[in-house]
Amino acid sequence: MNIVKALLPFIFCGTSAMAAKPPAPHLVVLKDNERLIDKALPTESQTQDTVRLRGWRGERVSAQVVAWAQVGMVKWPGCPGGIDCSALQAENGGAVLQPRCRYVAETMAHGKPVADVVFAGRWHHECFPGGNRPLAFMVQLDIPADAAPGVYRGVVKLNRGYVPKPYGCVSASVEVPVELVVEQGVLPAPRDWHFHL
Repeated sequence: MNIVKALLPFIFCGTSAMAAKPPAPHLVVLKDNERLIDKALPTESQTQDTVRLRGWRGERVSAQVVAWAQVGMVKWPGCPGGIDCSALQAENGGAVLQPRCRYVAETMAHGKPVADVVFAGRWHHECFPGGNRPLAFMVQLDIPADAAPGVYRGVVKLNRGYVPKPYGCVSASVEVPVELVVEQGVLPAPRDWHFHL
């Protein structure tokens, strides 16, 4: 069993997973209407430093974040890892809203892999790939119809830098801030929508 555990980093992430201390991973926010194409890292002009969301009460809001790491990393028992969205706290200290973080899978478009938000789901793999391969994640929130209007803040944290060591594990993490503005307006439930064509 110990031999199998020792080989897991090589099986999932290659020899780079055994680095003495993994470099910190990267996490950036894609601007609206930007997408990852052909596994290329996002350029500075495509990114911003904060997840900025704005919507009516009852509306779904979302934004994409992109993560990558130079060294592959393995999730290890007893060393929690993954990408998580903290609860968003109202500035006045009142209500708390909880967004979701979903992995954005790739689809082929014109012969190139493109991040496709249609296939957003939980990131369930044991290995976070190395080689600076970018992975896209969707930060998504259904604003409750009864949410208090105002500004809410939280963070998205990538906590994936865990590698097995004889004495435990080594970590590397990074986070970006989240800002949500909830407007006064209320979007009716879909069952109450009316169309006049």
